[in-house]
Amino acid sequence: MGLNWNEIKSRALLFSQTWADACNEKSQSTPFWIDFFEIFGITDKRVATFEHNVKKLSGAQGFVDLFWPGKLLVEQKSLGKDLTLPTRRRWTTCTTSPITNCPTWWWCATLGSLSCCP
Repeated sequence: MGLNWNEIKSRALLFSQTWADACNEKSQSTPFWIDFFEIFGITDKRVATFEHNVKKLSGAQGFVDLFWPGKLLVEQKSLGKDLTLPTRRRWTTCTTSPITNCPTWWWCATLGSLSCCP
């Protein structure tokens, strides 16, 4: 059974309070996204892979912070970091993955903001 709107709002408020002082991508990214999905009653094991291995356009190996095949790619940086590189990295993932795995949504995030990349 799905969550009702009031439960989602309550969980979202708790999430925002819990993560208000987050600032370090390396140590806080994975637990941040696990808690984020829990707002909606979604377990991370059901949808996403963390530190997903991708091949860069240069041929080198790289990682994206969160990958949900066919749905979502998240590239996260520490608070205050530039999000230009994560915006470019999404194209690398799409061009090196089967087209059916290419995410619909591309989110660039710092531990202070979240935006849907163009």
